Amino acid sequence: MFDMIKKLLFLPLFMMMIFIAGCNKTVTRAGCTATEATVVAPANEIAFIQAYLTANGLTAVQAPSGFFYSISPQGTGAKPTLCSNVTVKYAGYLFNGFKFDESLTGASFTLNNLIIGWQQGMELLNNGGSMILYIPPSLGYGSLPNGIIPANSYLRFTLQLINVQ
Repeated sequence: MFDMIKKLLFLPLFMMMIFIAGCNKTVTRAGCTATEATVVAPANEIAFIQAYLTANGLTAVQAPSGFFYSISPQGTGAKPTLCSNVTVKYAGYLFNGFKFDESLTGASFTLNNLIIGWQQGMELLNNGGSMILYIPPSLGYGSLPNGIIPANSYLRFTLQLINVQ
């Protein structure tokens, strides 16, 4: 009887895992194969960003995964994919205003090597465009500290996409 119950419970779980794995989108380009992340921020992280935006009189659009963004201008060139090499001018801040990183002349990255919030946010922007990203911990560096960025940090990035390859 116990074995039958285990089988009945395991089958739906196994089918759900297959369904979720099948929902991932894989991007392939010469020398690059990347799978889009399917992580969605929990409700409490989304609520925290909404409260931050409201308290500071800011407006931003919520992406399905839970980060928020504001684009101005959109830009007119190509949009990056996960396999794109991007050159970006940016500044990174904690929500308390502490600037932890910046590149005023432009830094180049392969998009799939960056945090999920950047991966998904940058795909919304055209070459030459600028945006502000508000990223919850689950789409940023998570529960592990990263250099001077504390664990579970909410991040704000101002960035300009200056080249897509």
